[in-house]
Amino acid sequence: TPTPTPTPTPTPTTASAVGITVVNKTPWPDAQVYLTALGLKDGRWSFLRSDGSTAPINHLAKYDPGHLAKNGVSYPNMSFTLAQTSGRPVAVPPAFESARLWVSLGAPMYLGVADDDRGWAGPNPANPTDPNNDVPYEWSEFTNDAARSSFGINVTQVDQFTFPTTVRLQAPGYDRTVGLVGTRADAFAAYNASVGTPFRALAGPLRILAPRTSPLFGVGGAYGTYLDAPIAAAWSALGRTDAKPTTAQVFGCSGPVLATDAQLCAALNRGVATGDWRAVSGFYPAGVAHNDYAAFFHAASISGKAYGFAYDDVLDQSSYLATNAAGGKQVTMTVSW
Repeated sequence: TPTPTPTPTPTPTTASAVGITVVNKTPWPDAQVYLTALGLKDGRWSFLRSDGSTAPINHLAKYDPGHLAKNGVSYPNMSFTLAQTSGRPVAVPPAFESARLWVSLGAPMYLGVADDDRGWAGPNPANPTDPNNDVPYEWSEFTNDAARSSFGINVTQVDQFTFPTTVRLQAPGYDRTVGLVGTRADAFAAYNASVGTPFRALAGPLRILAPRTSPLFGVGGAYGTYLDAPIAAAWSALGRTDAKPTTAQVFGCSGPVLATDAQLCAALNRGVATGDWRAVSGFYPAGVAHNDYAAFFHAASISGKAYGFAYDDVLDQSSYLATNAAGGKQVTMTVSW
């Protein structure tokens, strides 16, 4: 099992704020490593500034001086560089929830904001015209619920993988790390060596797409029936008479059945829907079609924890870290290439 690379001890912040220190181990200088964080603050979608302050998202900011533009479209500039933090942790304020943090290399994130300012459009690698498709990025989910003294964070490969990222969460009595260590080249080589031919097709020059993101595993795609046999076997074994999900719905944990049945979706992705759903050691068995993409990221990640599909938190298999420590919570995120 991979072990985390030692990371520097972050500078403590206030009791209710959580400091995020980003360690840059990529060839890009800090002035070209961009951080973009969006979350709910007082019920409104807001973005985080380098000094830890927040501002509500505003679609009109796409007209401001310093706004972003790509392919003839303007976007609000909601990113800042690692250099702008001057080596200090980014202080996530209290009650900044349901948040996402993107780390992008060489370019900021191009995120659209709805005209009513009630929503935003994240990167979508399934969209061939997405403005972020040529931007190397990784992202994490986090929430700082100061009212409950609760902070949680995870790395994720639910949509794609571009470069290794680890997250270490420290607090009094708590110190855990998740993610991938090593180099991007090693990760890509190991992926291609361990997955089946259909899943090797997900690896492109810049990123590895998750099967739920690729049209190859969609309805009508080259591998759109990849899981049909284990789905049919599961329906027979379970005595179900309702409509079976498609391969794409299993990988996406979507549709009328799987969107609300996390246990079944997880079992189908893990290849154990006709066996013991709870025996972690038996997940991703040989001889049963399953989610090779998720299997690889579990095998390659620290402690075997990963978010390879949407319901990968079933049976505590995800990369989610959380603590209710009363203060002193710190995050160290290390990005490598």
